[in-house]
Amino acid sequence: MQRAVAAASRARLGVPAGVGRRAASSRPLVTPTVAALRAARAAAEAASWRERDRALTVGFVPTMGSLHDGHLSLVKAARERCDYVAASVFVNPAQFAPHEDLAAYTARTAELLARDIEALAAAGVDAVFAPTPDVVYPADVAFPPRVVMAGVDAVGEGAARPGFFDGVATVVSRLFNIVQPTHAFFGQKDGAQCVVVRQLARAMHFPVAVVVVPTVREADGLAMSSRNVNIKPEDRPRAPALYAALRAVDEAWRGEAGAVDADSDGIRGGAEASRMTADALRRVALERLGGFDIDYVSVAAASSGLEVAGDAPLHPSSAYLVSACVRLGGVRLLDNVVVGGRGLDALGAGEG
Repeated sequence: MQRAVAAASRARLGVPAGVGRRAASSRPLVTPTVAALRAARAAAEAASWRERDRALTVGFVPTMGSLHDGHLSLVKAARERCDYVAASVFVNPAQFAPHEDLAAYTARTAELLARDIEALAAAGVDAVFAPTPDVVYPADVAFPPRVVMAGVDAVGEGAARPGFFDGVATVVSRLFNIVQPTHAFFGQKDGAQCVVVRQLARAMHFPVAVVVVPTVREADGLAMSSRNVNIKPEDRPRAPALYAALRAVDEAWRGEAGAVDADSDGIRGGAEASRMTADALRRVALERLGGFDIDYVSVAAASSGLEVAGDAPLHPSSAYLVSACVRLGGVRLLDNVVVGGRGLDALGAGEG
């Protein structure tokens, strides 16, 4: 029965039969220890050389649990690309400010963790790393290192949550060192985080390709999130308006970029500056978000994450991350679109 459930889950997620799959009778390793995780990875590496005569490709999906289909889409992407897939379930205390909802995340029962592990097993992971905080942050280190992403607190999500991205960068650095993946998979919904992690990997010379996977949405367009269960039933019908506002931004961008392309007679392919500005894109979103408490609407260069000046002309050949954070009945909702350029490939890619 369990095998049939796993097969049905893989089919629902669209994982092709036989793609990077464990033996049907096997279960993933579930461990809270670094030693066991690395031993399993070493055994898989040895098998890869025997069976494929090449090094193992390792996909990594970091999560904080409370899994939904958005998380499982990352596993699917990893399963399609990599020989071996590891996921982590770890609530990172370093990315929560004192007033934030760490307690809500950490108040997890064994039943919820077991449900997450079953979902990951059904999606095809080879290993689940479920450590306690003292494993990731050893208490016997007198001078614990912390990664600081200088300047990230000045804009967008960083300004709204000072210290958050330093906490993300710190735990991602530690998890990369523990898991030692060749590829790591993150969701577009947290677009600014994708920029930060790609820049972190480049700056720290981690031999990891950071792959950004498109946002998975509910039928009405709301981005899937672990926080969605906290939306009150009476507020839920209003929630899709956030994505609708961002879609309007995308449509406005496409219309303006197309006009520039037509004006250039196809010679420059729209590479010259448009009449669209960052402030104009913000206004498109703000006009449609009147029913929310708005934390911010950000227009940033997708490559760097740096906010674009309000009156600066935007270039159709460049990519921009347009993100918004709103509150609906006290629940914080984030979403974004990437307009122009190379789309998701541009997030955090740098200027080179």
